[in-house]
Parts: sequence; C-alpha cells; structure tokens
Amino acid sequence: MNQRSDELRPLDETLESAWQVLLTLPRSQLSMLPTELLDTHGAKEILTETPEQASAENHERGAAK
Repeated sequence: MNQRSDELRPLDETLESAWQVLLTLPRSQLSMLPTELLDTHGAKEILTETPEQASAENHERGAAK
C-alpha cells in the first residue's frame, strides 16, 4: 500500500489494493464491515480445519482406495 510522494495513483486503484489486502483475512475477522460490502467484494469465509478433521478426512481417503 506504499505510495511514493512522486507517484500518482488514482483513488479507486488504492481502494482496490486495500480490498485485496483485506480479503486475505477470514470473513469473521472483518465483522465491523457491512455484510453487503463484503459480499460485493467477494469476501470468503476461510474455514480452518482442526487436526482431528484433517486426520478423519485423510483416513476416509485412504479407505476409499
């Protein structure tokens, strides 16, 4: 998000860059932003699985072979 003093960047480009940074966060961490705004910009909920879930999924894959 750094902009040099001699660099001319349009506001919409700066805002788009800011959204790209924000969207790296899980949607649950963006709770202060309106849902409609998050939906408009394509915010996704990043689900993290527990080690138990990962283990169960790997076990199911192994059993399917």
